[in-house]
Amino acid sequence: MPKSTCHPSEDALWLDAGADETRHLIVSLLKRVDNVCRSKSWSEGYFSKVAAGDMGAVKRLRETGRITLRNVARIESYLAELDA
Repeated sequence: MPKSTCHPSEDALWLDAGADETRHLIVSLLKRVDNVCRSKSWSEGYFSKVAAGDMGAVKRLRETGRITLRNVARIESYLAELDA
């Protein structure tokens, strides 16, 4: 199995779902996002816009297993605020 890798881009690093640890992180993150969307009656796109400032972040993560590390941090931070 390929390892998870970060790819440099113009302004961001990408997280790829290549390793078991990374896939586990992604599945866990998506479950938490789903729970928030369900409890607030929000669409996935609206959550992405509020949490990461990128309406397609969660959709891309779900469909491709790729997300910028910046968006992961933003989503995690937003989820932490909700848990507080």
